Amino acid sequence: MPTKLATTVLLLLCLIGHGARAAEADSQVPPADHRFTAQLGIEATVVGFSVGPRLDLLYRLGGPGSFSHLRLTAGALVGPEFVYLPVGIGYRASFRQTKTVQPLVGLGTEVHMFLVSGHVFRQWGVVYLEAGSGFAVTKRVSVGAIATVEWAMIGEPGPGLAARLFGGYRF
Repeated sequence: MPTKLATTVLLLLCLIGHGARAAEADSQVPPADHRFTAQLGIEATVVGFSVGPRLDLLYRLGGPGSFSHLRLTAGALVGPEFVYLPVGIGYRASFRQTKTVQPLVGLGTEVHMFLVSGHVFRQWGVVYLEAGSGFAVTKRVSVGAIATVEWAMIGEPGPGLAARLFGGYRF
C-alpha cells in the first residue's frame, strides 16, 4: 500500500513539474542547461546516532526549467555502535532553481546496511520523505540543509530521522 501511494505521488509531481515549467517559460529566462547536480553532504542521524558523508547525484527529468529530478544516493556514516551504509533511489523536486532560495522536497526508497561487530545487518524497503532548501552561491554552486524522515518496513521495522548540510554543483 505505501509503495502504491509513493508511486502515485511521484507521478503527480512529475506531471505538475512539466506543466509549471511550461507556464514559467514565458515569464523568466530559463536556467542554463545543467542536467546533473552532485551534492556532498554531512549527515547526522538521530535514531541510532551516526555521522558521516552522503553523496547525492541528481539527474534533471525534462528540459531546462523542470524541477523534477531522479536522485541516486549513497553514504557512509559512523556511530558508536555501528557503521551505517544507506544506498537509495528517489525523486526530488527542486523549485526556483534560478533564484537565491531553492526549496526542495523528495521521496524514495533506500536499503540500509549496518556493519556491527563484523556482521552485516540489512533493512530492506525503507521509504523516506525529505524537505529542505538550497541557497545559490553562483549559478552552479549551492549550499543548503535537508531534514529526512524515514520508515523501514522489511527486516527490522522502525522510524528514522536525519539532518544534512550539503554543498552542490550543477554540471
